[in-house]
Amino acid sequence: MCKCCETLFTGDVSENLNQIEIAVNDVFVGVLILFLGENDCGNAYLGTVLLGRNGRNLAENMVIIGWCPICERKLEIGEIKGYNSNLNARLARKEKKYHSRSEQLDVVIVVNRLLTGFDAPCLSTVFIDRPPMQLHDIVQTFSRTNRLFDQNKTAGQIVTFQSPHVFKKAVDAALILYSAGGESSVLAPDWNQAYEDFRVALAYLRLIAPLPSTIADFSKEGKLRFAKAFQNFDRIYAQLKAFTCYADNAPDSYGITQQEYDDYAAWYKNIRDMYGKDGKNPGDDGDGEVVVDFDYELRAYSREKIDYEYIVSLIQTAISATDEEKLEKQYQDLIKEINKYIDDICISNNRLGELMKNLWDDIQAHPEEFRDKQVSLVLEEMRKNTIDKLTEEFSVDWFVPLEAVVYVADRYVMADGLDIPGLSNIKKNADYSGYVLEHNDISKFKYHQKLKAALLKLLREEILPLRDDDYVIEEVQ
Repeated sequence: MCKCCETLFTGDVSENLNQIEIAVNDVFVGVLILFLGENDCGNAYLGTVLLGRNGRNLAENMVIIGWCPICERKLEIGEIKGYNSNLNARLARKEKKYHSRSEQLDVVIVVNRLLTGFDAPCLSTVFIDRPPMQLHDIVQTFSRTNRLFDQNKTAGQIVTFQSPHVFKKAVDAALILYSAGGESSVLAPDWNQAYEDFRVALAYLRLIAPLPSTIADFSKEGKLRFAKAFQNFDRIYAQLKAFTCYADNAPDSYGITQQEYDDYAAWYKNIRDMYGKDGKNPGDDGDGEVVVDFDYELRAYSREKIDYEYIVSLIQTAISATDEEKLEKQYQDLIKEINKYIDDICISNNRLGELMKNLWDDIQAHPEEFRDKQVSLVLEEMRKNTIDKLTEEFSVDWFVPLEAVVYVADRYVMADGLDIPGLSNIKKNADYSGYVLEHNDISKFKYHQKLKAALLKLLREEILPLRDDDYVIEEVQ
């Protein structure tokens, strides 16, 4: 950074470094510290590289300290500290001015730098292309990613490119050394071990509760045993999902579908609400009950919501692209990524996935109609309209009041099982006589049975996949 013109060099670089302009859409590039050293002439230099959104190398340069390519002011070598401070501030994003995307950096490449003395919670991944460092340097480097940032970052990731087996031994040694020798609890499993742990946890979960629907008949102790088993399964399942090779296979190939997981999770949250509201763990009073840590937050549960929000942000980026940008490879890669994520959503939540696919098809066919629109709001409106249409059709088909169906649609959760909130009100106000006129003779008892079965099918297969979980209306006791 030049303290005279206050420029931290960001943007695309032409052959003349005096003509720097921001030219990368949405994600900003930055001058990234590579190293400090001396060249053959004995001059101190700062090696830099400029990267675009897709990691494309836009330009490289060796800036001799003491010269600013913007205002050509000569700098003192001590002023590199100001450069470092500015870089650290942009990475930390704590000051208000650095909340703007135009003031942030996305990638920083270093050699033996930024291991200490800076805090960047947004940092999610460290790529290491070198032999293993000293043990204390390994711990410091890995610690750069361990800060929570938002709902999309619950863990950091380390990617190594050289000598993976040697690196693993060094990492294990570092973790053991700095955890006072606690090898059994500190070493993370590799993929094979994580997958085996997952299979065992899933088998035990199935032993306790073969299907989510079986939990409804459990005693209190049985439900607590399920909750404890599901916590263990969820922890290991989230750990498995953290491996990049997890995505190499279809989700259903792991022995549990997304819908089954969601149903188990719904029951878990219902049990937590039933027995953990007082903030105590069952068994705390020495009554012999199963002890469950109800402060535990599910780790694998939010994947679909994260994917959903990420897809929406990608589509919004695609809408904002100019005609020139659409001709670039970066835009084509973006389209492929959107299509892939929508396909993934269709697997885990077909109803929502189809809705997103329809919206995406409309955007591609008529991009100008969506130019100034927020994708999240458009999709939210589509979800609401679809649910409204489904409830209206059900009301007409079964001769029941629309407001009573809407009441149920707003409140039902999977953990309710066969207990539908407001069902008695629907039966009470149903027009049985009108239904019989348009259908074959059917007893009122049979009509109520079929009505409940159809309503459950509507709620589970149509309404819940489209409804935002944050919108569930809970009764005030």
